[in-house]
Formats: sequence, C-alpha cells, structure tokens
Amino acid sequence: MRIIIKSKNLELGNGLKSFIEKKFLTLKKLMRVGDEEEDFKKDSIEIFVEVERETSHHKKGNVLSIATQMDVPGKKSLFAKVKGDNLASLVIKAKDLLKREIETYKFKKTSQTRQKRQKVK
Repeated sequence: MRIIIKSKNLELGNGLKSFIEKKFLTLKKLMRVGDEEEDFKKDSIEIFVEVERETSHHKKGNVLSIATQMDVPGKKSLFAKVKGDNLASLVIKAKDLLKREIETYKFKKTSQTRQKRQKVK
C-alpha cells in the first residue's frame, strides 16, 4: 500500500505527514490478502491524500479540506472528502469515511459472488 500526500496552499511538516501516513496505514488490514482474493497485492493499492487550504475570502479563519482517493485493483476508486478547520480531526474523519467506503465495496463484492452461487443451485 502506497500513500501519496499532496498539499495545496499549505506546507505540511514531517510530523503531519507521518501522522497522516500512520492513520491511513490502519486501512491496510481491511484490504488484507486472502486465499481467494489474489487481486489485492501489497503494492497495488494506492491512496492519494490532498490537503488544501481553501482561499475563499468570505469565510474567516483557516478553511481546510482533505480529499482522499483510493485506487483498488479491478478499476475501482473510492473517494472521501471532508472540510473543516482542525487538520487532525479532518484526517480522522477522512480515514473513517474511506473505511466505510471500503467496507461497502467489500460487502458488495461478496454479496455479488453469493448471488452467482445461488443462481447455480
């Protein structure tokens, strides 16, 4: 699993980058390679994290947004986007949204294979 971090209108320090990587590496166990799922290789999953400070002059303070995109083998991309003013809480919210997307994707994939098996019976 590779995590690619990009920032716009904002400079991230090494501490923030390592915090983001640590939080998103916890998603690795959800994409665990099983015996029947050989499409999920270790390095085939990429997570793009874009941290941006929005420059809208009507809002006061720092308005930050985090957009994440996870490319999964099988031509599937999972997205999550959050906005707020606290960077640490935004990272956690984005990770939770991406986790929910992964769970629905995996459930959908398993339910489709179950439906195919039921049709065969």
